[in-house]
Amino acid sequence: MPRLQLWAVVLVLAVALVGVAAVSGSVGAATTGEFDGGAPDVESNATDDGSSGDDSETDDSSSGDDSETDDGSSGDDSETDDGSSEDDGSTGDNNSTDDGTDSGDDTDPARFEITSVETNTPTVIGETVTVTVEVTNTGDEAATNEISFSLDEYLKDEADVTLDAGESTIVDLSYVTKSGDAQDWTLAVETPDDTDTQTVTVEEPSRDSNDTDDGNDGDDGSDGSSSHGGGSTVSHGDPAFDIDAFDIDGPVKAGEPLRMNATVTNTGSADGERLLWFTLDDRTLNETVIELDRGEELNVSYVHETPVEGHGVWNLSAHTPDDQVDRSTEVLELHSNITIDAVETNGPVTAGETLNATVNVSNTGDIAGNQTVALYLDDQRMDARSVTLEPNESIAVTLAYRSNSWTTGELNLSAATGEDREAFVAVVEEETTETTDTPETPSDSSTSISDASTTDSSSDSSSATEDDGTTDDSTPGFGAVAALSALLATLAAARFRRDLME
Repeated sequence: MPRLQLWAVVLVLAVALVGVAAVSGSVGAATTGEFDGGAPDVESNATDDGSSGDDSETDDSSSGDDSETDDGSSGDDSETDDGSSEDDGSTGDNNSTDDGTDSGDDTDPARFEITSVETNTPTVIGETVTVTVEVTNTGDEAATNEISFSLDEYLKDEADVTLDAGESTIVDLSYVTKSGDAQDWTLAVETPDDTDTQTVTVEEPSRDSNDTDDGNDGDDGSDGSSSHGGGSTVSHGDPAFDIDAFDIDGPVKAGEPLRMNATVTNTGSADGERLLWFTLDDRTLNETVIELDRGEELNVSYVHETPVEGHGVWNLSAHTPDDQVDRSTEVLELHSNITIDAVETNGPVTAGETLNATVNVSNTGDIAGNQTVALYLDDQRMDARSVTLEPNESIAVTLAYRSNSWTTGELNLSAATGEDREAFVAVVEEETTETTDTPETPSDSSTSISDASTTDSSSDSSSATEDDGTTDDSTPGFGAVAALSALLATLAAARFRRDLME
């Protein structure tokens, strides 16, 4: 009995194993049908390995794996996981594709290196310094960077450049030299990653105003290439800017604008860009960068405000790198101009009276001025007054002359200020005296004389009037007899009064 039970258990286990195998084969076939788009015949391509219940795989003799094609490598990562827990014999990652390369990032950033620099040194004031730069991106990434060039610490030109990895390009930079640039300069070309320096020279132009461009413009053949290795000096000097005319609107007064005009023609063999500048006694007043095609002409004007104290002769010049024309003009000094407009008097006057002369003066000059206005009799100054007038201002000045009795008649007078004099005539009349009889009170002595004369005249009068028997008592005063009688009476009265008192 125990043996029968043992065999029964073995039989049950065998049946169970067969059932499990059959179920596994069905699941594998169903899974294969999903990945190939649901093809109905999964088993037609399988190779039967003789095991019962499995017709959907190629048996690689490995135990516990019935859902993959095993290539025998321990790191196979190209399998399909059937979700079973049995070991499929692989030791690698079963969820990724391994290409055998290192997964680290070794990409270099963009780097703009200067391959070469060429320039046209030496050059002349007013000409263009040209800088040709070759730049290469030696990095693994594309980028946009700025390329610039400077003379000493002064930035002159710049440009933005975009380069792919490993790409190179040529960048042209330029600067038109100015009138004060004659010297040796350190030219620096820079990128964010690299710098190149060299020395360039800017020279004074020829002083010959009839100088003709010969295509060399002072080039002594020196090499303008950089230490990065490079090419020949950039060719320059093909344009030639000649000054056909230089006109000045002068003379002018100090403080007024002075206009100058230059006509420039490009008589060279190429288009170009150059400097035109104006100077006063070698001092630069203005400079302008102009660009002309071959044969093209241009008028360039400049207006300079002259200073009030800047009177005198001005020596002016117009310059290009190829030509120079000189001119002179005068800047007139500003001054006041006080003049006499009119003179009026209160004449005629009588000797001893004051003769007033009203002098109207005005300033017709450019600035305020102070001047003395004077009154003259012949050449002798009689009166004066100082006045201050702004431009275009007028004023009336009154001057006086006290006449006298010994200078009468028509007097030659004049009013004067600065260089201006106005003559005029005034009349001083003589003083006239009127005689008037005034009664006088007679004194004693005059009474006696008067009495005597009265007596005589009375006698005559009595003689003339005897016929009518009357006496003329109209003569004033006492007669001699009456006066004597009055005196005696007075003395008698005084004696009588004294006697009474005694």
